[in-house]
Amino acid sequence: MNKSNIKNKKPTTKNKTATKNPTKDIIENIITVKGHGPILITGSHTVTTIRRSEEIHTNEQYISKIINELYKLLGPKKCTIMTWNNDFIEKNRIYPEDPNHILNIDDSIWYSKLKEIKDKLNKESNKSNKSNTNNKIFHIDLHGMTDDWFKHDKHICIGTHSIKSFYPKRYKLIKAILIKNFNTLNVPITLNNPFNGHSTKKYPCKFYTLSHKGVLLGFFSIQLEISFSLRKNIAYNKSCLKKFKNVIEECYKNLNSLQKTEPPHKIQKHKIQKHKIQKHKIQKHKTQKYKTQKHKTQKHKT
Repeated sequence: MNKSNIKNKKPTTKNKTATKNPTKDIIENIITVKGHGPILITGSHTVTTIRRSEEIHTNEQYISKIINELYKLLGPKKCTIMTWNNDFIEKNRIYPEDPNHILNIDDSIWYSKLKEIKDKLNKESNKSNKSNTNNKIFHIDLHGMTDDWFKHDKHICIGTHSIKSFYPKRYKLIKAILIKNFNTLNVPITLNNPFNGHSTKKYPCKFYTLSHKGVLLGFFSIQLEISFSLRKNIAYNKSCLKKFKNVIEECYKNLNSLQKTEPPHKIQKHKIQKHKIQKHKIQKHKTQKYKTQKHKTQKHKT
């Protein structure tokens, strides 16, 4: 969401104090951050968002529940979560800008919040004087995709292009760690297919994803896409949720001990199977064309 593009009603004379600076009020309340741990989980599509004032992206079901359940299991000392403040957005009837498709990173509220989280964790690490003070933040930007991308309904796509761009020398090791751990879930996984989690110049110009913003701040950031059926299973099946939590914990531990890992030729034994996308259904995925004029009229509907 752009700081400069926030729209709100004009303040009334009856409530001047509460609406003295509506833009500042929105910036401070529109995002929720909990915890102070090095495992960072973000959910940018837990509400309906707008992309470049042209497209509407509907909220991705079960993502919010999964993030909050993971936070309960991991705890605030291990985990930090960052999501939209759903209640505040619904109450004020706001359609925020999609933080995964930001053109100007300097105007991104989410990027500012990520920097605040980094600074806070660094300060707490320096005060604690623990052996893990040099550990990098493991950042998972959690997303949902539809079941019809692949023939099987349960699927995970790991987007790692941001890591590949910023950690080219260690990428093979990082990739092997992610594949090894996510394979323990016993569901089909793909790497950067169909989503790579990194900005490109093709759609229709360069933009910044959340995982791109994360690596700019020195995080191990991935974009994790989970199919609808698997999301539902993780959200409501305690055993599946616990396995998912364990995978995240192991990834964090392994990524922060790369210097102690096996040589690359041994780690590369963990291979990933290739899965073909059903091309005829790609156009149905996630977004639909959205006219700005309609957005203005629908903004005030309950």
